[in-house]
Amino acid sequence: MNTDATQLVPVQTGGSLVAGASPAERVLFSYLATLGSDASRTSTRSAIGVLCRFLPGQPAPTAVEWHRLGREGVVAIVGALQGSDLAPATKLRCESALVGILRECYRGGWVSDSDLARWIDFPRTKVSRPDGHQAAGRRLSETETQKLFQAAGVVGNTEAAKLRNQALVALLIGCGVRREEAGKLRYPSSGVLSEPLPLTGKGKKERFVALPAWAVPVVEAWVAVRGREAGPLLAPVARHGQVRAGSVWSPTAIALVWNQITKAAKVDADLHDLRRTYISDQLARGVDLVLVSRMVGHSNPRTTAGYDRRGLAALTTAANAVPAPFSA
Repeated sequence: MNTDATQLVPVQTGGSLVAGASPAERVLFSYLATLGSDASRTSTRSAIGVLCRFLPGQPAPTAVEWHRLGREGVVAIVGALQGSDLAPATKLRCESALVGILRECYRGGWVSDSDLARWIDFPRTKVSRPDGHQAAGRRLSETETQKLFQAAGVVGNTEAAKLRNQALVALLIGCGVRREEAGKLRYPSSGVLSEPLPLTGKGKKERFVALPAWAVPVVEAWVAVRGREAGPLLAPVARHGQVRAGSVWSPTAIALVWNQITKAAKVDADLHDLRRTYISDQLARGVDLVLVSRMVGHSNPRTTAGYDRRGLAALTTAANAVPAPFSA
């Protein structure tokens, strides 16, 4: 069994975990299998690896007998975690992963319900931001998005790759999709890109994504090379330009291409900054928060509001929009 935290994956034979798997391996594999997306599994694997740093000897995740930690062991891990200099959001993510593992121990019959209740009864890290605090990430300027779009059209070994990369950036800028969603977006059976496209996003939530009018011809140019067969809209492109239609373009591969695009554009931007920019721009245009939340696949509008990067200047703009109760 691989014990590298970054390589934990469910290993099954005939529908069950392979014979000889330890309780720790069974618990971890089962827990990761319950998560709804590859992004969640990647984030959780990382969090589990961080948790192991606070255990004696810093063991591999699959070497930890999670079901035997006991109340004292859990409190010791949490205490060391919360006393570290990690960011509050990272601490909270690790705490959630620990609780998830312990719940899986309960579901697997390794821990009683009364023990579980006592073990996970600890205060969680609070992640709060004071008024005026600017959260992580930023809103890109129109000039920056233009540079990124133009750079996407020159990054790539072949014309097919360049067309695909420009279609990718058009979808990220024009629709605010997550990078893993960009890879999952499928070519419509109708062949009409000007109509909203169905998408199964994070947490298997279904929604429709509408391309802005300017993005349709950009994506159509890529489709002319890709072909109009069913499958993922975006696809891997081989070194010599062969389009692997039907294959999924992985989030990792998308991130690598994005790094090349930002370097060529000379713009320091995270992939998720395009999503923050999309949401901020929609809110700046006066689009209703609830509608924007639906457009980007958030279950709670409060989550969408957390992506707003208009800054304090938006308060002044809103204040100046209030009409004076007297004649000038």
